[in-house]
Amino acid sequence: MERNSTQNNRLIDLHAHIVPGVDDGAKSYAESLKMLQIAESDGIGTIVAAPHVFSAHNRIKDIEKIIARTREFLERLNRCPLNLQVLQGAEVFFTTDVMAYLKQYGEFLALNSGSYFLLEFPFEFIFPGTWDFIFNILTEGWIPIIVHPERNKVIQRNPGILYDWVKTGAMIQLNAGSLKGTFGEEARATSFHLLHHNLVHVIASDAHSPDLRAPELSFVQEALENQGIEIAHLLLYSIPRLILDDKAISDIGEPRDPRKKRKIFDFLKGMFR
Repeated sequence: MERNSTQNNRLIDLHAHIVPGVDDGAKSYAESLKMLQIAESDGIGTIVAAPHVFSAHNRIKDIEKIIARTREFLERLNRCPLNLQVLQGAEVFFTTDVMAYLKQYGEFLALNSGSYFLLEFPFEFIFPGTWDFIFNILTEGWIPIIVHPERNKVIQRNPGILYDWVKTGAMIQLNAGSLKGTFGEEARATSFHLLHHNLVHVIASDAHSPDLRAPELSFVQEALENQGIEIAHLLLYSIPRLILDDKAISDIGEPRDPRKKRKIFDFLKGMFR
């Protein structure tokens, strides 16, 4: 897990559930290997093993057992002839104890033992005080990357919430599958809405299996270009590389508040009533 480990110019996948038997991702070591082979064939050169922690999706609940299983998995992979690198991370489900867990287990929970970590919220609601939590955790030196917010029902209705989080210092990761409708039309539409407002920093596979949710990213560039978005290289390689090297990220442009257009539209609509 050395910091200079992301030197190749292939795609980087920051979020994949490839550690077997710990969550709702790969069920066996053989399935993990199949997922890694798919990733390699797709042009992915670095992939992060990011098991759920503190989540209802965990088969193993004890974080120290998850850490041990992940390290055992990575050591076993060192003996395999794969032409891609697998690094350590986790998908951290929000709890009131996240700060304490980061202080105790941050070397495991953070991506490649750096400052950035994947932070997950429920799909149906937003916790009160989330902005305060993000602000406080940033002051402690941790940088949360909010995963798949396009699938959250509240954010689908009010994507401006993410603008407030991004302006505070949080980062945003979309699931690649959302761009092609894997998680429904609302998630797809929200994904492109966020992209057009410069509110996305990373696109990752969030792979869970070799079949329905495989570790594939190569289709993303065309999907973005079809929408007039020309920053695929930043989202799939440059920014993930900087994250894994624990460096400041590239500029993707000034984030724009999606609520401003809505306010203008509501004003004009009121004039013509």
